Amino acid sequence: MRYGLALRACAYLTFAIGLLMRLGIYPMGRGARHLHLSLAVAVLVLAPLAISAGPGPRRALRRVARWFPAAPFVLGLGFFLGFVPMALVDLHALLGIAAIALFDISLAAQRRAAAARG
Repeated sequence: MRYGLALRACAYLTFAIGLLMRLGIYPMGRGARHLHLSLAVAVLVLAPLAISAGPGPRRALRRVARWFPAAPFVLGLGFFLGFVPMALVDLHALLGIAAIALFDISLAAQRRAAAARG
């Protein structure tokens, strides 16, 4: 539970910087790409720490949410290294939005389960 806020903050910041780069508001220089990638690494590390895979409500969804950030990360790393065409950037964004939704649902289920236990 203590990593949940850090996970959500990093995920939302990653999305915001990516959206600003996509819209051309934030220049897509090396600094912006490195910041976006660094925050994505933080999300990738924090997700398994923040989301419990133990028993409780929505267990399968929480298990998926723990490892789902790898999908947009791998695609983004492909952009960064030049292996993936930039035409897939919208898919990358949709996967990131899905990861944030899974985080929010999973963390809310954990909070409800913790409150029910007392």
